[in-house]
Amino acid sequence: DSRIAPQIVASTRHQIIEMAARPGFSSAVREMRERLERANRYTHSFKQARGGFYDIDFIASYLMLREASLAEGNTLDRLRHLRAIGTIPESEFAELERATLLYRTADHVIRLATGKARPELPDAEHSRAAVEDLVNKSLGRGNSRDLQRELNETAQRVREIFERILNRDS
Repeated sequence: DSRIAPQIVASTRHQIIEMAARPGFSSAVREMRERLERANRYTHSFKQARGGFYDIDFIASYLMLREASLAEGNTLDRLRHLRAIGTIPESEFAELERATLLYRTADHVIRLATGKARPELPDAEHSRAAVEDLVNKSLGRGNSRDLQRELNETAQRVREIFERILNRDS
């Protein structure tokens, strides 16, 4: 009903913001993220593992709730919103933007190259080489990069940002 929908949305938004303001919210977010990490069944997941795409999504969601500044759109849109309101420093934003683009590109290319949705690079040498080549071309760069190493290094930097942000409020 279009007459009561705005009231329900406003009430829900208010409850979410109140929840984020409670003591222990950052600990609850960290626990939720750790449960997802433990549920990961892939060795080199760039989505679910520590520092993966889910860390970036959790950062964006956590900060929007903490700042009571909700934005629509995908993860990158939400990060841009947080940068615009001064919640994420430019250096952290740049790293998270780069990681988001790398992870999303790898995800899409793996689907194209293998016909399967997998949150890690293929094991077969030929498939892995095809994925690496297409990721590099999609991102407009040379072919000399070791994609698995780059994903691992990116995950380490993303996790450092995740820890820094969630530890600020602990």
